[in-house]
This record gives sequence, C-alpha cells and structure tokens, in this order.
Amino acid sequence: MEKTNWHTPFGELRGVTAAKSDEKGRECIRLGIKNVLQTCVGPLIPLYAGEEEQPSVTLRADGTLQAVELESPQEIKTPAGSFTADGVTFYPSGALKSVRISRGEVVEREFHVGFEPFTAATAQLKFYENGALREIVFAEGKRAEVWPEPYWRILVRFGVTLHESGEILSLEPAHPVKAITPCGTYNAYNPNAEAGAKEHWSLRFDTRSRVTAVTTAGDRVYVRQISGGHYDEFVPDLSEGRQIPLRLTFNYDAEKATIIRPDGRAAEYTFEDEFIIYPNAAGGCDASGCDACGMCD
Repeated sequence: MEKTNWHTPFGELRGVTAAKSDEKGRECIRLGIKNVLQTCVGPLIPLYAGEEEQPSVTLRADGTLQAVELESPQEIKTPAGSFTADGVTFYPSGALKSVRISRGEVVEREFHVGFEPFTAATAQLKFYENGALREIVFAEGKRAEVWPEPYWRILVRFGVTLHESGEILSLEPAHPVKAITPCGTYNAYNPNAEAGAKEHWSLRFDTRSRVTAVTTAGDRVYVRQISGGHYDEFVPDLSEGRQIPLRLTFNYDAEKATIIRPDGRAAEYTFEDEFIIYPNAAGGCDASGCDACGMCD
C-alpha cells in the first residue's frame, strides 16, 4: 500500500495506513488520523484510533462510498428519525442504505408499521434508495408484537421487512400462528428460521395485506384437484430430528397455489382444488381416519 491519501467524490481521505482490495474490487481502507466525510446524513468521522483491523471506509470499485465505520457513536438523522449509530452504509447514488445502532445500546422505538404502531428494541434500520423504510432489524433475542392485518397480532422475532409503499412484506413468528389463506389455514412457523433469511421467513404479504407465502413445519397437506382423482400428500421432513418445513405460495391474480416440498420439488394447484390440512405432521395418520380422530379439532 503506497498511498497515504485517497481522492474520492466526497473528499480526500488523509492518513491512510492500510488499503486492501477484495474479490469484488472494493477498497477497504484503514485510516490513522481524523477525517470528516460529507454525506447525505451530514458529516461523519470514520474510525481512526486503536489497533483494530476493521476498515474505516469501504469504497466500491467505481470509487463511490459504500460503508463507514464511525470513530465514536454519532447521531444520524434518517427518514425514520434520529438514531445513535456506529456504522452507516450508502447506495452508489450516495443515498442512505442502512444505519447500525451503537453496539451494546438497546434502543426502544415506536414504528407506525402495519395496522397498529409497535415498539421494538432496534439493532439496525435499512432503507430503500428513495428513503422509504425497508427493514427493521430487532436487537438480538428481542421480539415485538406486530399487526400485519387489522385483527391479527403476531409476536415476531428477528425483524420486519416492508414494501416500498410501507406495508409489511415479511416476518417470522416467535411461535406457530394460524395463517388464513385462500387454500386453508396453516400453522406458520419455521423452527430453523434465521435472522438473515428474510426472503424465506414464514409469512409474506402483498401490499393488500394478503398472505402470499407461508412456511409450516407442523402441518401435513393433502390436495385433490377439483376434477377428482387421488390426494397428493405433502409432509415436512422430520428425519434426524431436524424439521425441514413445507413452503406454500399464493398467486392471487392467477388464483394458483404452489407447494414446495422439503427436497425443493414443487407442485401447482388452483384455489378451487381441495386442500386438507392436518396440524400434526408427525401424527402418522391419513385422511381415512378422520372420523375417528380428534387430534385436529
């Protein structure tokens, strides 16, 4: 590393002590003296003291600012309010992409998201490029009660993602909840869900608050086409003590449902087909024993 100064679209970086290019062509730069960067959220002071190897500033291959690790927590004004943050990321345009709330600080904030406001201990906020709130990331281990529909309150873990227009897009319940769909009611829950897997969280909604996808590890599903014939069976994989759930998606325009098995195979049906849901996936029963069984009542 030969440079001690770097010229950038947002000013000169002085006192560069280390710079390393990654596989995407980004420059990860470590600073040794105080710099002040002028950004859309105001002046930022990147990390420069201490012996940490963490980059102070990350630049994209085209030179635009991607991320800043702050020397000390700063008050950052965002479209969702002001937050004390120690890390900020940006879009190539310079627009704010995310703020990371200061480590060790639990911030309880009220969000007017869904059909009732809710309060959540927040670790990070992510934004669309136009400034609309994209994701609320909860502090580790924290939960919040969220209203994705007018009469449906869900205790949620990990966080909430939003449509660009502001409606709830996806969430992961903290425990199984009953999700009503055009093809029956399912126990929405994934015991293996992860905080970063928001595209696969157990519940997804459209901008009209209709369920467009549900994941269930507790239900078995039998489907018979409206034309008649046999029932197709769909069961979560409960082998080796690890539940691999079923995933169902719903296309309201086409009035079709897709069921994705644990092995990834998918089958498509219409909303008019017959769906039977057993909320005891490990029960070992089938449709022929319904009259004598009370487990699903």
